Amino acid sequence: MKYTLWIALLLASIGGVSGYYFQDMFYWAGHSFFWFNVGAALAFVCSLTAIGLVIFTHLKQGFATRDMLLLVVILPVAIGTLFWTTFVYAMWHG
Repeated sequence: MKYTLWIALLLASIGGVSGYYFQDMFYWAGHSFFWFNVGAALAFVCSLTAIGLVIFTHLKQGFATRDMLLLVVILPVAIGTLFWTTFVYAMWHG
């Protein structure tokens, strides 16, 4: 419980990096959608898990003032990753 927001920050960071670079994964195996889908799935799962951990932490114990700095980083990165990944995924498959 003590490190839940730090784990959420790590997951949001992994999701953000994966969401940013998953477009390039299309070219890894000669225009294969396998790595493209793996990158998109990693971005979605990490971002949704980070948001879930933030909600779990809030419902379980509330937030202290020192946690607000983490929340200012975690939530925009995770939500932005979800929107960006959805947009790019729809454009590639559309």
